Amino acid sequence: MGKLRPREQDWPKVTPCPSRIPGKPAAPQGGGASRLTGRGEPRAPRSDGAGGRQPGTAEAQGAANGKPRAGPGTSASGKGRGLRGGGAENRLQLGASGSCAGSRRLRSCPVQTMDPEVSVLLQCPPGGLPEEQVRAELSPDHDRRPLPGGDEAIAAIWESRLQAQPWLFDAPKFRLHSATLAPTGSQGPRLLLRLGLTSYRDFLGTNWASSAAWLRQQGATDWGDKQAYLADPLGVGATLATADNFLVFLRRSRQVAEAPGLVDVPGGHPEPQAVCPGDSPLHKDLPGELVVHELFSSVLQEICDEVNVPLPTLSQPLLLGIACNETSAGRASAEFYVQCSLTSEQVKKFYTSGGAEAHESTGIIFVEIQRVQRLQETKLWAELCPSAKGAIFLYNQVQGSPA
Repeated sequence: MGKLRPREQDWPKVTPCPSRIPGKPAAPQGGGASRLTGRGEPRAPRSDGAGGRQPGTAEAQGAANGKPRAGPGTSASGKGRGLRGGGAENRLQLGASGSCAGSRRLRSCPVQTMDPEVSVLLQCPPGGLPEEQVRAELSPDHDRRPLPGGDEAIAAIWESRLQAQPWLFDAPKFRLHSATLAPTGSQGPRLLLRLGLTSYRDFLGTNWASSAAWLRQQGATDWGDKQAYLADPLGVGATLATADNFLVFLRRSRQVAEAPGLVDVPGGHPEPQAVCPGDSPLHKDLPGELVVHELFSSVLQEICDEVNVPLPTLSQPLLLGIACNETSAGRASAEFYVQCSLTSEQVKKFYTSGGAEAHESTGIIFVEIQRVQRLQETKLWAELCPSAKGAIFLYNQVQGSPA
């Protein structure tokens, strides 16, 4: 289970990491399970079941690097945490908080964020939700639907990718089907997540396939749900706040396949195999309580692996909501708020000393919290990955204080 400025004022403090030279990670040894590292391509499993995502590039400041929709895949550890779009049925009204409430198909109500790369599926109540306020329901009913005409196209895409990248290997992931946010004052957990199981192979064959847009249209037609045919592996991400009121970002390596050189927040994926070891865990082997714990603990492990700060310096995560990466066909990511007891200078020292995922990023960036509310107006916004944009939007709405 995952372990528990100078007047460049439109720019944050940036510390490139000399020891983090981009390079192709070693291919995983053996036939173990893969991890989608930071929301895309698989990485060899850790013995503790933890894993991560890819930030980073060596350059400290400069012009925006654009918004590539690169597929996962040129290194053994690619990232691409995503955020989900909505279905067509049971459209909901927004509550006072701006979130969808009181429905079994909460994913049918994405909220636009004034950025076409990202939308918001779920916005939690002010302050966010702790682990005990979230529960999960695992069921085969929440898996993706078989493709029209069969899944042979997925198998063909996978075989093609293996020929080009023989180090790739498949592994199970959680799939977000839908969610229900109970009204304020309700007894028991506020949020129910309906989860299925999917895989890295299915992700490549659906969300990252050239037919992804058609699959969404067909899903809406056939099932009243744009995501019905998509793998949609659920990612996690964190807005990490330091003791001296900075948020932490990472510059992704230029060697990664998805959004190389762009800026991201720490994140990755919760792992079914962390709850139930084995190549193919079944829904019945994944108790909801343990799945929720993996969801919350995995984001802490991602921070430890990517930023290299000690676990005891981190607070318990608060769930801010779920955002949708529209550049990967609406794949969902749960975004969290985590506080660190270290200052930005202390965090920088831990980061530059290297860590479990040092190769995945090439620089750490600190942005003053008071400036985050207006981050979309700065040059940095154009360099953010969609996953980071979703995280910041939810932070500003749920946790951040008005400018």
